[in-house]
Amino acid sequence: MLDNYIELEKIRHSSNLKLTFVKSIDNELQQMAPLILLPFVENAFKHGAGESRFGAEIDIFLKLEQGQLQFSVTNTISGEKPVFDSERLGLNNIKRQLELIYPEHHLHIDSNETHFNINLKTNLYKYVKL
Repeated sequence: MLDNYIELEKIRHSSNLKLTFVKSIDNELQQMAPLILLPFVENAFKHGAGESRFGAEIDIFLKLEQGQLQFSVTNTISGEKPVFDSERLGLNNIKRQLELIYPEHHLHIDSNETHFNINLKTNLYKYVKL
């Protein structure tokens, strides 16, 4: 699903987008909670490519090895450094889902004048069944 969404957005923003998507998965059958990663990617396109009139850059890194998930998304932002407001960025719900399902996850969100970045690490073997 993530691959398809990225391909669709590449078509929509082809003229002003530099996209890097690196994916390394050792077990394609490894399951995880649905739609955990998609909001982070949607956020990058919405607040990166969607708000840029010039060139936007989005870097997505996904690595899954022996149940260990490493995921990062970095996108350029235009204008002044945004005041971090997780509600405005639509990340509150996903943060809550991570807390409930993967309580041992590590999520780091950072922004400056030019870039917004999220880093997520979690062990997919350690989850709470709801």
